[in-house]
Amino acid sequence: MANTPDIRVNGNLLIEYAVDNLGSFVSLVSLVITVIMVGLAIRRASQAKESAKASEVASIEARGAITWSLTIVDLERAKALPQRLKDLHRASKWEATVEHYEELRQMLFNTDSTRAAATSGMLITFQEAIP
Repeated sequence: MANTPDIRVNGNLLIEYAVDNLGSFVSLVSLVITVIMVGLAIRRASQAKESAKASEVASIEARGAITWSLTIVDLERAKALPQRLKDLHRASKWEATVEHYEELRQMLFNTDSTRAAATSGMLITFQEAIP
């Protein structure tokens, strides 16, 4: 038993052993802290990824709602334009008529583009909105 150190509780041998191996203890403690901190960082990164996905879904829904609202406004304006075009035809105001036709064409084109990206529920509402 010559290889086993003689550790005496009341003696200087325990203190000498602790002082001699202090670097090993500190390394072990720092390793444990590092593993815990890396685990926490991975957990935070996973939470951030989930949060980013949720915000992406919310932004897509918001964009769809805004586009939908703007499309309804364009449809309401497009419903009023034919009467205005008839009045301009009767008054022979051709320059204004051409401008209004271009405006109507652009509104209908935008509505058609929106309709292509619309869901089936939106399309049913479209059909109900147009007399």
